[in-house]
This record gives sequence, structure tokens and C-alpha cells, in this order.
Amino acid sequence: MTDIPVKKIALTYYCPNIFFIYDIPIEPTRAMLKGAELHEKLNFNNQVKYTYTFKYYRKIITLVGIPDKVGEKYVFELKTGNKYMLKLYRKAWLLQLKLYILMTGKPGILLEYDTEANKFIKATRIKKLTKKETRQIHRHIYHMMRLKEKVKVPRNRCRYCIYKKICGNRQLTYYLNPLTP
Repeated sequence: MTDIPVKKIALTYYCPNIFFIYDIPIEPTRAMLKGAELHEKLNFNNQVKYTYTFKYYRKIITLVGIPDKVGEKYVFELKTGNKYMLKLYRKAWLLQLKLYILMTGKPGILLEYDTEANKFIKATRIKKLTKKETRQIHRHIYHMMRLKEKVKVPRNRCRYCIYKKICGNRQLTYYLNPLTP
């Protein structure tokens, strides 16, 4: 049984290939540095590690993660970037928040901060997860763990990916035909 970082699983929602390269160190981007600065300024610097263990098809899986902030009533996740990046990664970040909700047992709030406009642009609140949502999350994690090699993904995903320099997906030829239904 191995512990899997929550952030690693969340990013696979954007691109499954990140599962293979997440542990490789990368240079922080401007947005990452500005995000770290904002986390510090707003006191979103929780250091308590949470775990969540579940069983799926006779496999015991343990997730570990550190939410940005855990209050009395809510768990908070703060994300920064330009308006386009926030929209692009929103589903991955919502998955990350849902995993923190499972870990803490508290409702969650995802805060999105536009670094170009220097303002908060969206707050998404999730009260609790249904059994169906929890099963879908378990299934996604299980399938990510079963991947043996990189998969083909739309190349437009690579354009804004922070891992594009080390991934090698640019060599894969997978094109989306806008004319197909």
C-alpha cells in the first residue's frame, strides 16, 4: 500500500500523464510564486497532513494531502492564476477540494484568485459528497493507479501545462477534429 498525494490525483483529471511525472521537480512559474505569496499573506498555510483510505476492487488505497486551510466549519482551497488558467484547471481543483472534504469530513470552499486582475473571481462551496460522487472519485483514482504507460491526450492541453517540458506528450499525435460530432 502506497500513499498517493491528493494534488497528484487532482491534476490527473486535467491530464492522466501527470500521474507518471508529478514527482519530478519543476521550476516554479510566476503564477506559482504569486500563489505562494498570496497563501502566506492570507494565512492559508496549514501544515497538518490528512489521510483518507478506501478499498476498491480488493485494493486498499491511501491518499495524503495538506489542505490550504482547515477552519472550524470548512476546509478551504485557494487557487491562483489568470482567468483562462482558472477555467482550464477548475475541474481538477474541484476534485482536489472533494478529496479534502472526504479527508476532513467538513464542507469545502474553493477560492479562485485572478493574478492579472488582482482580485478574487469565484468561490465555489460544496456541502458534502453524495455516495455516487464518492464512488466516481474512487473509480478515477483506481484507474489512474492502473495506468502502465502514458496515454494520448489532446495536444492543446500541453500548451498551458506546467509539466510540458518534461512530459514528452508533444511527440504523441492525437488531434481533435472539430467537424466530428
